Amino acid sequence: MYRADNSNIHKQPGRLFIGPYYISITEDCPASSGYRLPTAAMAFVREDEADDKFADFSCIISAGELPDIAICKCIASYSSGPSPYRIFRMGPDELLWIRYKGNDEVRLAYAISEGWSKWRLIADRTGTLGVDSFLELGYIFAYSVIKKDGLMLHGVVMEWAGMGIIVCAHSGIGKSTHANIWESREQARIINGDKALCYKEKDAWYSCGAPWCGSSGKYINKRLAISAIVLLERSNKNRVERLSHLQGAIGLIGLTYAPGWDEELMNKALDLLDEIVEAVPVYRLYCRPDYEAVAVLKQELENLNGLVR
Repeated sequence: MYRADNSNIHKQPGRLFIGPYYISITEDCPASSGYRLPTAAMAFVREDEADDKFADFSCIISAGELPDIAICKCIASYSSGPSPYRIFRMGPDELLWIRYKGNDEVRLAYAISEGWSKWRLIADRTGTLGVDSFLELGYIFAYSVIKKDGLMLHGVVMEWAGMGIIVCAHSGIGKSTHANIWESREQARIINGDKALCYKEKDAWYSCGAPWCGSSGKYINKRLAISAIVLLERSNKNRVERLSHLQGAIGLIGLTYAPGWDEELMNKALDLLDEIVEAVPVYRLYCRPDYEAVAVLKQELENLNGLVR
């Protein structure tokens, strides 16, 4: 089982506040390691002396040896594409998350422990000085946040007319195209161009910006009450329909970051999804990649919010 000496931890390169979640990032390797937080992360850094003891998640940038994978049990893997990954169980509450190059050569490795609240970067062979390892952290965060009643959806978060709207779709359907039309024609603000972090405070559900935004490059450190969730579906005719709670949940399951190989986390994610669709209207927009699709959805949202134009 992997263990590392924590006695020489340096001052952290960043304290990140993403929605209600506090991530403490520290180094226990020499300052000359070259690790830097990427530009997107800096928008979520707070410089005050937050107490690391109360961090929701802690990430340690470490220089360590990989454990013996041969004695670890592989519990999940994805072998397609240029960057496959595998997840191993090293102990009752310790996982090893490895991202590979196109072959079996390790690119990145994280040790994850204490109920997904402790993350340790134990190998970074990308030569990107923290850029790729921080990008990988976005996937780990999406799973970890489930433990703390958060849920990440694959979708664009935008603000329009005081409303928080999440536009969800699988890759290639056109959510970015649709959101870009909202931005250019309706002056919507893109809070995150790819990932929608959702969480509940009191009786309301919120979404917010996050430093992981896919290839969109669009993120703003701001939170919004969620007014509606929209599922996009390609069609030769633009029309919108409101879904039942069950239809909404079914439509969003495949767009939720949840590990199917972890029964506890998967069940928790499904429970949170049920809560969201009970509280927030969910629509399906059958659409073409044009402004008329925006206009059709806009009219529905105006009716929802009682707006007069």
